Amino acid sequence: MNRIKEEIDTNSLKQKFLIFVGVAFFAIHTLIYIINFRLNLPHGDDGLVWSVAYSYAKTGQFPFEEFFSSASSHLTYSLKLISLPNLLWNSFDMVNFYYLQWIIMSLTLFFFYLIIKRTDKKLFWVLIPISASIYCPIFIVGYYVFSTVMWLSVALCITIIVYLVTKKKITPIISITAISVATYATFFNLIGVIAWIPGIISFLRKDSYQNRSYKKWLIPWLISAGVLGTFILLTAPSISEQSKLHLFLSLDGLSFLVTYLATSYRFGSENIFLSKIVGSITLAICAYLTYYFLKINKENFQKAFPWILFLIISILAGMYIALGRMDLGYHDGNESFYKTISFFSQIGILVLISMILINVRKNTEDRKRRVKIILILIVIFSQMIFLIPSYYAGW
Repeated sequence: MNRIKEEIDTNSLKQKFLIFVGVAFFAIHTLIYIINFRLNLPHGDDGLVWSVAYSYAKTGQFPFEEFFSSASSHLTYSLKLISLPNLLWNSFDMVNFYYLQWIIMSLTLFFFYLIIKRTDKKLFWVLIPISASIYCPIFIVGYYVFSTVMWLSVALCITIIVYLVTKKKITPIISITAISVATYATFFNLIGVIAWIPGIISFLRKDSYQNRSYKKWLIPWLISAGVLGTFILLTAPSISEQSKLHLFLSLDGLSFLVTYLATSYRFGSENIFLSKIVGSITLAICAYLTYYFLKINKENFQKAFPWILFLIISILAGMYIALGRMDLGYHDGNESFYKTISFFSQIGILVLISMILINVRKNTEDRKRRVKIILILIVIFSQMIFLIPSYYAGW
């Protein structure tokens, strides 16, 4: 008996080591990329940070009006708070921001690890393809350094919030922390507003197995979101002018959405049709997986819930982006920085079908077992293959 236990422990250690090596490969790959190809001057800033820092360095007086001003309806206070000290105390050296991007990626992966640990420890292997998606070097560009930090930070905040609001037991500390992180995300850019969605959906659910309701936590969450929404409308009034609902409710709107969902895999602008096909398949798989765990496999719904949230967040974020940008000629849903949010759908799909795979392998009496396993493996391997172009700017 002891010998069997030792063999199991040995195999477990080997698996953990292989997973660690796989994750470390992508983390180190991107870190080396940053060290070798970092730039010390941004080609583009959109007036988000640089001008504020320059005004202060030139005059010695902090430009509060410029700091609190909006940039195309984006209130970027959080970005400025983490960027200005580095610019001012580091002689406007930009290199640190590339290392900051890597740190944000690593923290995002860490919270995915925590959610997976709570879901099923047998799923730890998915950290390898997840790390391949998170440590994508396509984010590390010299053009929009600040915007990259901004989008990566929002993704990190959303991951933290999903981890917090899907805990079995919600406490006042967890609620306050989640609200604080959502507020912090909101003041990076408008897409940060999506960070409030996980709390609304999560607090509406009920754990029927433990007879636990979370609705009481919805009240402070909605109050905080309402106050913040009012503040944004008053501070950045042009936000009401950006909605393109009439365009979104058309085939062009659907086209934008499915293209956006495929930005997890950088196929390139010349392969936009392939992006639309992959995005459409992604949307269909998301719908099926949500239905599967809601209706067919209800006993595992609580475990699947965080990953269903990621599917919903990714899709709603795409719709939100489309409402504000789809009328712009240079925004067709294929921008590389959308990957920081769109990859939630691919990660959610990966984990959920892996959960199904574990259950299918256990059910030896299922006649369609082999077919199901083959279909699941096709999806998993397709995801891994499609990640390849993300590492050299597209096919």
